[in-house]
Formats: sequence, structure tokens, C-alpha cells
Amino acid sequence: MTRSSKDMEDLLFRLQRSFAPHHSLILELKQNLIAVYRNTNQPNNKILAKKIDLCLDIIPILRRLEPGISRLLGISLYELHTATSAIANKQFRNGKTKEPELLKMLQESEGYLREAVAHLIYEPRNTHEGQLAKMALQDLRDLRLSIQNLVLLQDNNKNKKHKPRGKKISCKK
Repeated sequence: MTRSSKDMEDLLFRLQRSFAPHHSLILELKQNLIAVYRNTNQPNNKILAKKIDLCLDIIPILRRLEPGISRLLGISLYELHTATSAIANKQFRNGKTKEPELLKMLQESEGYLREAVAHLIYEPRNTHEGQLAKMALQDLRDLRLSIQNLVLLQDNNKNKKHKPRGKKISCKK
């Protein structure tokens, strides 16, 4: 965690004691913290969890402030997807989750990503958000392929478990 992120977290803590939870300063600070966490090289699970919490905090607020198609909501949903899928993959690689839990987390992440694409797809291609929409579409294709492969792998594992393992017995007369 960088010094600036620590300072921002401290400021957020102080502001949350003084301001209403949906105050614009708090909302903007949370969005900036998410951006700082995005730019962290190889974020650990603690930073990813903080990013997820911040996204989950601001998404309902953005839904009320900007109903319909919203650039900020699209960005926040994309950030939620990246953190959710990153933590799911890390936990699976470290043996902390099994395939069914990984599948569930990736499907949840796919939902966030699908909604992010729906919000960002209308952004001009030459803008940062337009490039993010392009990246999100590619991520969605890749994620769907990963989910399909995981489902196939689970199906193969189930079929292996149900095959009889004894010797074949022939009945000759």
C-alpha cells in the first residue's frame, strides 16, 4: 500500500465521521481510492478486498444518482469485476477454494462485467472509457471461455467419479 493510499484512507475515515455517508466528497474519495488500488502493482488480497468493498459501497449510490446508462457506474462495475476475478483466481491458485467456488465467483464477476459493458458500450472509442469498453468486451469473451472450460472440467471430473472401477466380468457359456 502506498503512502497516498494510506493518507486517502485516513481522510476517508475522518470524513465519514463528519459527513453523511452519501456525501459527494466521500463518494469522490472512494472513487479515487479505487483508482489508486487499480494502479497498485500486484495487489494483495487485502487491497483487492478493500477495492471490492469500496465498489460495493458506491455502486448503489451511483444507481440512484445516475439512473440509466452511466459512465461512472460502468467504470465501477468494471473495477468490481477485476477485483472479484483476481481474488477468485488467487484463492484458487493458492488452494483456498475449490472449482465449484471458483466457478461461482467467476460467474458473479461475469455479471458485473456484462453490466459494465452495457454502460460503457456507448462511450466514444477515442476516449478512456471507450477503450475501457473495448477491453471489457475482450475480458467478457475471455471470462466466458474460462467459465465454459471450468464447467467442462467439472463435468469430466463428475463422469470419472461415477465410472465403475472394478474388473470387467465376462459371462461365457
